[in-house]
Amino acid sequence: MSPASNEFTSNVRPVQAGIFDDTNPIVLMSGNASAVEFLVSLTIINTDTASIVPKVRLHNTDKSGEDDEYIQLLPEITLATNERVTLKKNQFFLANQDLEIELPSDATSQQPQFILERGFDITVSGVNADQDITVYDDQGRPKNLIVVENKTPTLAFFTAGNAVPPTSNYATRDTRDIVQVLDFDATTNETTYFIGKMPQQYAGGSVDVILTFSSVATSGDVDWDVSFARLAEDDIDIDSVSFGSATSIDGTSVNATSGKLMIATATITSGANMNSVVAGDMFVLQITRDATSDTSASDAELLGVEIRGT
Repeated sequence: MSPASNEFTSNVRPVQAGIFDDTNPIVLMSGNASAVEFLVSLTIINTDTASIVPKVRLHNTDKSGEDDEYIQLLPEITLATNERVTLKKNQFFLANQDLEIELPSDATSQQPQFILERGFDITVSGVNADQDITVYDDQGRPKNLIVVENKTPTLAFFTAGNAVPPTSNYATRDTRDIVQVLDFDATTNETTYFIGKMPQQYAGGSVDVILTFSSVATSGDVDWDVSFARLAEDDIDIDSVSFGSATSIDGTSVNATSGKLMIATATITSGANMNSVVAGDMFVLQITRDATSDTSASDAELLGVEIRGT
């Protein structure tokens, strides 16, 4: 069975506490086709005046009447008054699987208590409802088939120190306190380049190019243009690098306090707008301040650039 690559969202769950309901089963966790429930621990505390033998089991609701409809997760352990037992299972629950607890007989005077800790809800896609996500190797060791994948990864990050200047009209290096920045003039369109390699993690879709910058001015706005050049094997002569169409980020207002940071984001679609950059390609990222169209009257100071998958 091949591993499935799955979208996921993780939501830390609070601890859940409650009491038993005599011989009536209580469903503590329930999986479904699009969400995997994850058990971290289950603690049972006998607050009754008599001993108990609690049942903790996995209920396969689609196997009614079959031998494996119920799977015991906790051996039959007798708990005297005020004794407790903790199950640390790291157990996944998929579709048609419930975690149930119950007593074999009614409590004598007081219902025992339970404390349930869930680690995460994992929303999955690509796993069939009847697919077991746990397999075992030839030595009996379990392996889970879910591959957790970050769908919005940081593909590259550049600081001002990584910049490569053009031969003219380039952003100049500067520092504010201890932070290195690139100064983009307020009247002349200036440019800088960053050279990188698109990682294999890039899935081929659109990317966000996220600029973090500050400003000397305390009013007006800053406009940016962002474009890619592909540097692929047998594809381009690096003596004549050409860029795809620029994507503009217009009208980012500067902060009223000089030196505070602003964020400007360009969403660039894959294909021609990225100059056909794919995973494994080297590339040049061109950043230009469109000073002739924006309204900020002083330098825009670029600190860093992130390329993030979308």
